[in-house]
Amino acid sequence: MRLRMPIVAPKGRLLQVAEYARYSTDEQNPRSITDQYAYSEKILRENNAPEFETTQLSDAEMSGELVSRPGIDRLRQGIAKRAWDLIIAEDSSRLYRHETECMVLVEEAVDEGIRVICINDFVDTAEPDWRDRLHDAARHHAKANKFTAYRIKRSHDALWEMGAGIGKLRPGYSRRASYPATSREPESGPFFDSIDTVEAALVKSAYEMIAAGDHPTLVAGWLTKKGLRKCVGAKNIAYSKTNVNELIRRSIYRGHDVYRHKVSEKKLRTGKSKQRHRPDQVLTREMPNLRIVSDALWYAANRKIDERRRNNGVPSGDEHPLAGIPRTTRFPLSTLFVCGICGGKMWSDGRNEGGYRCSNSGSGACWNKATALRGLTHRQISEVVVRELLSLNSTMEVLVEHIGTVLKKDTDHESICHKLKKQMEQLRNECDNLGEALAKSGPNGQFQTLLNLLATKEQKWEEIRAELACLEEHVIVPASISPMIIRKEIERMSGDLLELWNCPRKVDSGSVLTGR
Repeated sequence: MRLRMPIVAPKGRLLQVAEYARYSTDEQNPRSITDQYAYSEKILRENNAPEFETTQLSDAEMSGELVSRPGIDRLRQGIAKRAWDLIIAEDSSRLYRHETECMVLVEEAVDEGIRVICINDFVDTAEPDWRDRLHDAARHHAKANKFTAYRIKRSHDALWEMGAGIGKLRPGYSRRASYPATSREPESGPFFDSIDTVEAALVKSAYEMIAAGDHPTLVAGWLTKKGLRKCVGAKNIAYSKTNVNELIRRSIYRGHDVYRHKVSEKKLRTGKSKQRHRPDQVLTREMPNLRIVSDALWYAANRKIDERRRNNGVPSGDEHPLAGIPRTTRFPLSTLFVCGICGGKMWSDGRNEGGYRCSNSGSGACWNKATALRGLTHRQISEVVVRELLSLNSTMEVLVEHIGTVLKKDTDHESICHKLKKQMEQLRNECDNLGEALAKSGPNGQFQTLLNLLATKEQKWEEIRAELACLEEHVIVPASISPMIIRKEIERMSGDLLELWNCPRKVDSGSVLTGR
């Protein structure tokens, strides 16, 4: 690129240049950053730029559609401070593949008197037609992403129709290439899945265990011990209860394949992607060659999973009342802990040990960029709350009265515990009877049925025992306690908490504030 407007050195100092580079996740080429820096400096030398000092900013393995990235955020902050005289990048798509944000960034730089050069797009804000050039280039880069997505979708649809394997390889299957690897070329697709007999036996056993009433946690431990392979990219080789439930829900194991159950949709303002259910885009196909379990076994195992679900009436996805609300705003202090300068919410951010920062500081709406350590903040707030409660006699009286009322209503708690104990006793008797029946039956046709029934009863007994233990754990004092003793107990526990909060290694007071 030959610049039509020369680069002029500022008076009395070196030219300050910001070089920005980026490569996306689909390139995965770390050398791209270094190559972009070298290319930018080459263009500056070819255009006889005066002696300059560079600041190199980059975002590795990050999509240009993301509005907020570490490197680009530092570039924005430098523009606000007028830290440079010139910003140079290989092309405008390195800055953003987001048409609106790319224009806003360059306009902010121009407003601060900073020149911007996008080499391959022939954009130079020193020229009068830079707006038209940048608009055309940014629109072209945004369209390129959209058309690439269309081509990928069309390719996946074609593979789906021919019965090829798409997506991650599931446990129980192996994947073979249509064209095996040679001494010169790696193997290539389309790829087709087939049943792995060793893994398939483990998957079928997992279904049988769930259908028999075994808890998913027990099945997860068994699969981990047996070494069943998880999907590619799994961060932990050990199975969890959630992994087992997901395995049982997979309809591919009964020969019914489903694809595009969720689709990734980009948020226009942030560029971030979000998984959404789109029933109109779901693809299905029958794959009898991939069947591992019978329909009866698949439905029996899924019924057991359904029986364990609680709150079945709670809406999911976008219909959930908390959908779209960040988790950091659901804590008791989310509307009370605010910045003293602008009144914005304090967000978790900053150092490795955790801290809070004003939510408006990143966008420049607030100048308060200080970070408050999380542990120290939690202790300070907790100490003030407890001291305030103990210092007000009226508050103490209300607290004592409330606790006394709760304890007087403890009769329902006792009746529930009594009912659970009776159920445990009844289940224990049934288990004993089943044990005697097993001993007398011998290895006949009813043996397995009785054994499965015994396992179900024992699992139910264990669930009731855990529920009873949880209820009894919350019983702290008897219901006949006097208000004076309640007051002294509150004062003693509050004093112990204050002493512990002064020793950060002994307690994490943040659990009190965040509900953990």
